[in-house]
Amino acid sequence: MRVLLVLAGSPPRPELLETEIKAADLVVAIDGGANIFQQLNLTPDLIIGDLDSTNYEFDSGVEVVQKLDPNLTDLQKTLNYLDDKYDLNQIVILGAMGGRSDHFINNLHICARVHPRISIMFKNDISIPEVFKHETITRIMAPYDSDLPVIKGSTVSIFTIIQFNGLSSTGLKWDLNNVNSDSDFLSQSNIAEMNDPRFRLESGCAYIAVYQ
Repeated sequence: MRVLLVLAGSPPRPELLETEIKAADLVVAIDGGANIFQQLNLTPDLIIGDLDSTNYEFDSGVEVVQKLDPNLTDLQKTLNYLDDKYDLNQIVILGAMGGRSDHFINNLHICARVHPRISIMFKNDISIPEVFKHETITRIMAPYDSDLPVIKGSTVSIFTIIQFNGLSSTGLKWDLNNVNSDSDFLSQSNIAEMNDPRFRLESGCAYIAVYQ
């Protein structure tokens, strides 16, 4: 099951949001993320969180779940709720970037601990004229040995939130060879020299950011 989560960070372009809505089996607005749907006259399937940041005018066609646990973030509450209720295999997250940096980093940390069977990807619109338009951050968890959907010429960076070991790549200008999260060089602003470069990870969790 493919789930789209929309948080209250920098809102995605309407075109990106509408594309991801069409591709999702379930569309979830997390607290203030519901405001994005209201502004664009769109409707999520579910609104969840403590609901202290949303101005969404609830209607009968939207499931609303209020979770008030002060020990968990709204993203954690949402992931726990969905994991109990659905068989998830892919999560796409919009609106996670462009707000407070501590929120985004904590969201990455939370997602690093989600079960490896679930594919997780953050997507974001960026505006660097004549350079980049889109940012995609993909979580990979060991054991991992697969291609990533990357266009030749894209900029690729690897970063760590929790420990990983044995990360290697094939198809980058400066390929990685069995690097660990504490290595001096992880790879920032690398270049994809082929479509869909391949990555292998022996243990832990790494994030791969692609700019194209």
